[in-house]
Amino acid sequence: MTRSDSSPAVSSPAALPTPDNTAHPIDRLYRALASDRVLAVVAVLVGAALLASLLLPQLPADRSEPEAAARWLAETAGQFGSLGGLMAGVGVFNLWNSFWFQALAGLLAFILLLRLGLAIGNALRRLRDPDPRAAASQAQRWPLHAAVHLEQDAGSAGLQQDLVNEGWRVVSTTQGGNDLVIAERSRAGVIAPILVTGGLLVVLVGLWLGQLVGWQESGLTLAPGET
Repeated sequence: MTRSDSSPAVSSPAALPTPDNTAHPIDRLYRALASDRVLAVVAVLVGAALLASLLLPQLPADRSEPEAAARWLAETAGQFGSLGGLMAGVGVFNLWNSFWFQALAGLLAFILLLRLGLAIGNALRRLRDPDPRAAASQAQRWPLHAAVHLEQDAGSAGLQQDLVNEGWRVVSTTQGGNDLVIAERSRAGVIAPILVTGGLLVVLVGLWLGQLVGWQESGLTLAPGET
């Protein structure tokens, strides 16, 4: 929120320096790798691969010996005609042991770790020492944000008091004749990104551990009449 002392022609938070144009190149690369777009692309690829593993036959656990695995893969590839050899070559019948899927899943885990680090750092800054200037800059990238121009000091003070009375957490500062105010509903919204990112990372690690140390029974011998 901004408050103009005289004329409406005042600078808005969009004119403030943002982390994207002032950060070190390494920091920009870090944030680019952890961006929503990169995460979405990698997550879609991993999800598509996992869906394919559910729709296509996968190498059974009891065929781990090289000869048995090669024989099973050859038989399975034959069921898919001319494409079977290519599919077996890229590892779609043994997805969890294919190099490209392991690299893709590792990249997804790495991106989630980067985002978790950013979320923790952001939460610590917002909880310990909220910076309205930084929040005003970052707000330009939020899906829902607004810059409010008030002509009177009383209007700014009254709005802040109303927010406090409604239970909002309000921090304000003044820069260049403008009042910069950050208002958050609760602390839960600050730590929510940590919980979401950490939860996704736990799910990914759980899937990997399930394939690594999980077990399944196969080759059971049943008595006549048993199913």
